[in-house]
Amino acid sequence: MTTICLITILIIISSILYLYKPIRKLIQQKTIYSSCFKIPKSDYVPLFGHLFSLAGQVSKRAASSKHINKSPDYALLDDWLKTGLLISSGKKWKTRRRIITPSFHDSNILSNCIDTFNEQIDIGLKCFQKLADQNVETNLYPLISAWTLDVICETAMGKTVRAQTEESEYVQAVIRITDLLALRMRSPWLWPRPIFKLSALGREHDHLLNIIHKFTRQVIQDRIADFSSMHVRHRMAFLDTLIGKMHDEQMSIDDIQEEVDTFMFEGHDTTATALNFALFMIALHQNIQQRLFEEMQRIFENDNERTCTLDDVKQMDYLECVIKETLRLLPSVPMIGREIQETFQYNGKTFVKGTTAIIFIYEIHRDPQHFPEPDKFDPDRFSPELVQQRHPYAYI
Repeated sequence: MTTICLITILIIISSILYLYKPIRKLIQQKTIYSSCFKIPKSDYVPLFGHLFSLAGQVSKRAASSKHINKSPDYALLDDWLKTGLLISSGKKWKTRRRIITPSFHDSNILSNCIDTFNEQIDIGLKCFQKLADQNVETNLYPLISAWTLDVICETAMGKTVRAQTEESEYVQAVIRITDLLALRMRSPWLWPRPIFKLSALGREHDHLLNIIHKFTRQVIQDRIADFSSMHVRHRMAFLDTLIGKMHDEQMSIDDIQEEVDTFMFEGHDTTATALNFALFMIALHQNIQQRLFEEMQRIFENDNERTCTLDDVKQMDYLECVIKETLRLLPSVPMIGREIQETFQYNGKTFVKGTTAIIFIYEIHRDPQHFPEPDKFDPDRFSPELVQQRHPYAYI
């Protein structure tokens, strides 16, 4: 039985190199060491493309509650998200997931979301049209990000923030603190909390957090005060389902705030990034754009003025393939980490308790064994017959 090989190069320098363009660095090391390796002076073990089955082992063990603890990096989010679903572990994670998961399958909430999407996309299209009329090259990401924030604030909290058309202190705080977190993750000297708190970035971070937490707490309190009547007068939001659990004494107001803040963090930046990538790929591939247009014409029967319904969305099979293929090539979250909770062996290698397994989604999605010509954008890879032929963890 062998253990995971340790890269024997200049320890300090080589460790620092992983912080500069880490994805590119990991891909380079994969071509050298093939299987998996341990990053110098760390407990990190990247799992690569052809190790999709090993990633599956970690994921299945996580599903069985053996490896549900997140990697230490997630602790950088503690101040903002506390111990919401993204960060929590053990009994709290299992309980919270059991409470929250049904919210995403509630037909009433999904129908309300469609209404919000329609309203916000009308606003977004007007903003896009203004840019198109200028006939100049434009970065669409700020517009997409603002649209995503409008949607997520209304669907998660039932709160209209008008990020696409007005300045909002809360919206600007969310955008800025997301940038600060990305910067801190790339700056190991800022990882220790005491040092970060003393830095200028740390002070700005705390100021932004105060704005965010004050805003979400006020929204929650207002929603609780009007909870009974809102069931009749307003659309149900994600927040309302959590308040219902508070009335059942399953969640406190602090618990609710953790999950609302988590939902805002997880649902905003990653969704905006995915939409930006998808629009980019559609623009690059005119033949795919034409197929999407034809699918929309078929569904809407050439009635371009009709609003979209949940039934319409269920018919958008090719669009779903396009989105999945976009996320295969350009995943919004290219890697995730789980802490190994018990030592186990796989394919002649020992994974020691306490090691952090980096599931490298970006490279797993480029495994030529499951995705021939892996760098080619081909939405037909996600046709039902091809999906059935693939390993369940070839696409995460």
